[in-house]
Amino acid sequence: MGWAAVLVAVVLAAAPLAVGYYNFSIWGPLALGAMVLLIVVSWSARQAITKRGLLAGAGIGTLLALSAASILWAQSKESAWTDTNRLALYAVIFVIGLLSIRDRRVARLIVMLLGLAALLTSVWFPLRFVFGGGTEAFLQHRLDSPIGYINGTAGLLVMGIWPWLALAETAPRRVWRAAAFGAAALIAGTFILTESRAVIPATVLSTVLVLACAPGRTRRAVNLLVLAACVAPTLHWTLAVYTTGNLSDAPTQGLVRGAGIAILLAGILAAGCSLALAWVSERVPAGRRGPLAHRLGVAMLVITVLAIAGGGIAERHYISRQWHNFTSLHVSQAPSVRFTDASGFRYDLWRIAIKEFRQHPWGGVGAGNYDTEYYRLRKNPQYIVQPHSLELQMAAELGIGGVLALLLFVGVALGSGFARRGTLASEDLLIRIGALGIFAAWLADTSVDWLYDIPGLAGMAVLAAALLVVPSQSRVATVRRPRRAQVTLVIGLGVLALLAASVGRQYAASRYQASGTAEVRTHPAQALKTLRTADRLDPYSLQTLYELASAYARMDEYPQARDALLVAAEKEPGNYVPPALLGDLAMRRGDFAVAVTSYKRAAQLDPHDQQVQSSLQNAEAAAKRP
Repeated sequence: MGWAAVLVAVVLAAAPLAVGYYNFSIWGPLALGAMVLLIVVSWSARQAITKRGLLAGAGIGTLLALSAASILWAQSKESAWTDTNRLALYAVIFVIGLLSIRDRRVARLIVMLLGLAALLTSVWFPLRFVFGGGTEAFLQHRLDSPIGYINGTAGLLVMGIWPWLALAETAPRRVWRAAAFGAAALIAGTFILTESRAVIPATVLSTVLVLACAPGRTRRAVNLLVLAACVAPTLHWTLAVYTTGNLSDAPTQGLVRGAGIAILLAGILAAGCSLALAWVSERVPAGRRGPLAHRLGVAMLVITVLAIAGGGIAERHYISRQWHNFTSLHVSQAPSVRFTDASGFRYDLWRIAIKEFRQHPWGGVGAGNYDTEYYRLRKNPQYIVQPHSLELQMAAELGIGGVLALLLFVGVALGSGFARRGTLASEDLLIRIGALGIFAAWLADTSVDWLYDIPGLAGMAVLAAALLVVPSQSRVATVRRPRRAQVTLVIGLGVLALLAASVGRQYAASRYQASGTAEVRTHPAQALKTLRTADRLDPYSLQTLYELASAYARMDEYPQARDALLVAAEKEPGNYVPPALLGDLAMRRGDFAVAVTSYKRAAQLDPHDQQVQSSLQNAEAAAKRP
């Protein structure tokens, strides 16, 4: 049954071709397909599951149950429903991996497939840069493609580097090791172009865990140091893409060509260094390799500790200044290097998540409902729907239960990377390093960002977690299903059918909504019929109500348009958009007093929206005119 997990890995590897499957119109059908695949796997699977697998499954299953239950108390039931369906996709991917991966060769193939997207990205774009293209791949001089979100692209690359570093350490032939090491250098050079600060904690955490997870630490540390040495010379050209020119314009072709050439040369240099190190290592007598490696490892550890301590002391004033920038919501307009700049609005996003958790500690505000309080509480101008931290998102939206369930899933996955026996990863260094690196990099990145909401990337991490907990080949046994297991299977298939119905119904509603939206301007009467179907399928969707109001307005049916918006306002009383739209509708109708009342309500719910404030001033001025 390993083919099922391989198929999932192939689909996940193709995620960059569709912006990481971020849109529900893409991941919705994929979720349905994954659920059908899981039915096939569940019906055929007979293998036992490790305790680690059961615990990790309990963690993600509890998250799913809490998310579904939160629909009952969430203000935005549409957001809670969407988040539940997306989490169902992650749970299904994990269970497919848990039930179908049993063969070491299959597991190795999956690890390399999960790293393939990063490698292809790091080959394709530098080549495009060299041959006169690719400037459109940047947003404000930062690499945005292929995910369509800068930090998402950075996450894809920092996750995808670990399978190649694992292959560079474990491949049986030096040529393969050199090629893999060159691939890792290409990826490392490319993620510099994103100027994403999230890759720093992702790189640090994944490096620490991968170094500590298994013997061979000295060799692994040397590989990482050599990799850094090969990529360091490229910084003059890769950093220049961001630091040169006007950020509002696309970078010049000369800048990106220089960066592309530098990245490709770094890959060649890294491959050459790998061959040279192998040649040197082979000429050291076998009896001396162990003691030399031990002394080298101790020396590197001491130097690293001293460098961190000394750097912290020497740069204490700089660190203090950056902490002040972080907590004061200071924003550097054009920092010379974003990697060393801590300014921005993360502190405000996290502050609000903590406040929501304190106000709703047991059940949270509901899955996907972080933004129901955000706009009223924020002190920054950003329009976002998540706190840019998975841990804080679970705390704010699902309460204590969500935090504990997340810790269970994450803790078991990370802990399994250190298991000495009983799992495939414990018997194969490539699987262990590749899967642990992918999962740890994703976890650290999404702890300061929102990669959790990008199914292509989160799916890779979840499948990597499954790789860490599946049993070793020596412990795999085909067993008969006892009656209890048969009952469990039936219950599981029933739950899966409910999840499939949930995703299918919401997806059907989204298709009707999209069709109705396209008809609003040209055929509003026909749009009303289509949108009413969407509303019956998904009674929680405010967007459907907005489109209904627009269709009624185009038919000059003001009362019906207003009623649709009033229903939206009643469904989500903390959402500033319905009263703002009611104000717009009243202005077009000439009911200026009603518009003022509506805009004031919208301004209370989102005091920092400049457009609402401007509309309120215009309405007040119009109401004063005779």
